[in-house]
Amino acid sequence: MAIGRRNSGKFKQDGILSQMGKDAKLPISQSSAVAVACEGREQRAKYREEQAAKAAAKPRMSFYVPR
Repeated sequence: MAIGRRNSGKFKQDGILSQMGKDAKLPISQSSAVAVACEGREQRAKYREEQAAKAAAKPRMSFYVPR
């Protein structure tokens, strides 16, 4: 039973989850995972605003005529 225990996915997963827990408790400036998530949120919000402005400036044209 000792052969597969050291490199099993369960122990790796526990390590990753514990690191994420530590990062979540740190301030945002010190936590890389939280900072990346917040930065991604800001980028997505900016992108959505740009797409909404493009859609408002140039509405879609449809030439579909139902029969």
